[in-house]
Amino acid sequence: MSLSKNAIGSDLRKLLESGNFSDVAFRLADGTTFAGHRAIMAARCSYFASAFGTGTLTQFSEAEVKVIQVTHVPAAVFRLVMDFIYTDDVQLDHGNVWDVLQASEYYMLQGLQDLCEQYLSCQLDTVSGQSYAWAVDKLPQLWNAAAENGLAQLDAACRDFACTHFERVADSPGFFELAPSLLQQLLSRHAHQITVSAERKADVLPPLARLLADTQPQHAWKDLSAYRTFGSRPEFVQPRVTCHSTQLSLDGKLEFRSEHEVRRFHQGALDPAFTGPPLWETVDMRWVHACAPVLRKLDLTGCHHLPALHIRQLRECRELQWLSLSGCVLADDGAVKSVLRATVRLQTLLLEDLPLITNGVMAGMDDLYSLRELSLQGCARLTDEAFDKVGAYSWGWVWCDAIERVNLSRCPKVTHVGVAKLAQACTNLQQLIVEGSGATPAALAALCYRPGYPRLSIRLQPE
Repeated sequence: MSLSKNAIGSDLRKLLESGNFSDVAFRLADGTTFAGHRAIMAARCSYFASAFGTGTLTQFSEAEVKVIQVTHVPAAVFRLVMDFIYTDDVQLDHGNVWDVLQASEYYMLQGLQDLCEQYLSCQLDTVSGQSYAWAVDKLPQLWNAAAENGLAQLDAACRDFACTHFERVADSPGFFELAPSLLQQLLSRHAHQITVSAERKADVLPPLARLLADTQPQHAWKDLSAYRTFGSRPEFVQPRVTCHSTQLSLDGKLEFRSEHEVRRFHQGALDPAFTGPPLWETVDMRWVHACAPVLRKLDLTGCHHLPALHIRQLRECRELQWLSLSGCVLADDGAVKSVLRATVRLQTLLLEDLPLITNGVMAGMDDLYSLRELSLQGCARLTDEAFDKVGAYSWGWVWCDAIERVNLSRCPKVTHVGVAKLAQACTNLQQLIVEGSGATPAALAALCYRPGYPRLSIRLQPE
């Protein structure tokens, strides 16, 4: 005999509402306070598991404090997030679903995001009365979010709604907030589905087509070859726009460089009075889509608050040769594997200090045939089993032939057994760094000399 899910959810709801035995509190911007239980929240939500973790190099202040300030989520929405964490259920309506969807992305609650996606898709499929006006008004936001975050069901529902109700959607104030790629998709692949009255065809479609021809990302950024961001907040003061280079960089101050007009790229960032969060901490990931076709190098080192759902958007950067996600502590196996399976031209991959990464991440490296350097430094959950299939048909059967340098520093569960598997499979390996790992000097000594292969240099101590 087992206790039903409803009974468990009901009991946990009572615990949440009473606040009994709570060991953490959340204070919202309006002064509202919610009591929570670290063990329950960490078990149900990987965001809080990372935030509450202690004893790691990437420990957050939330791990120690008793009252956590929450300023970016309305109290009513945060309450719904807590309800879902405790009961696996949530009450959605037109007034809250958009905010709850954004909160689910921030807190990495895939189940809550799925519920929001199902609700929104259903609303778009069965619109009538007031819900019709709401759908027309919210469509640009919903479709952009669906495309950016890989919400296939919602993406299809938005596309079908836009085709069926094209005249009303095209007349809405937010229509041109749609990403150019979605507008282009609408007019090319799905033009035959668009319902437009005869008298409006000449009025709506040709001007829209001309606009798209002038704003295509692949044209505006055709020569961009590098994009760098850094974990420190840039100063959005007196931004400069220069046209003598083809690189866009954010490093302490905002500076755009391109041979084309840049103001259309992110108007808010070019406003001297802009005081919002760094671009990579916002829900808007259009910068990835704009630069993706030509990106070669992307440095996201230290972007601690970048959600895993946003990391997945790097799948669009198929030409990447150099990538660092070091310090992106919300990155999990699924997000990283999703990126690696799309960016097969990578030569350098830095995945350092990622507390959620486990052995499963190695499954994403099957096709990295050009990979020369790999750093898994500080990924403390890796074990010897991570290298069981290196050199086999999957899990690294390609990248092991080219790899020259591997860093396994501060991976305490990786011993000489795992290191030996790696050294035997990666015949071109020349340098292996294992400072702070579980490997011992005596066990590693025999690996340095490999007849017929390059001599392997193994570093056990800091230089």
